[in-house]
Amino acid sequence: MKRIEEWLKKHPLIGLDTPIFIYHLEDHPRYAPLTDALFDSLEKGTVRGITSYWDVEGT
Repeated sequence: MKRIEEWLKKHPLIGLDTPIFIYHLEDHPRYAPLTDALFDSLEKGTVRGITSYWDVEGT
């Protein structure tokens, strides 16, 4: 997880697309550790995230 944490330090604003939320909510075996690190950083305020209205509202 050190690589993702280092990467996040260099990118203070992250664009979040639908798959990030799906992988996180479904606890995807390969991607959940990455999404956990991402959402932890968002919660701590070390990075900011943006997404589209469509991702939040859906259909």
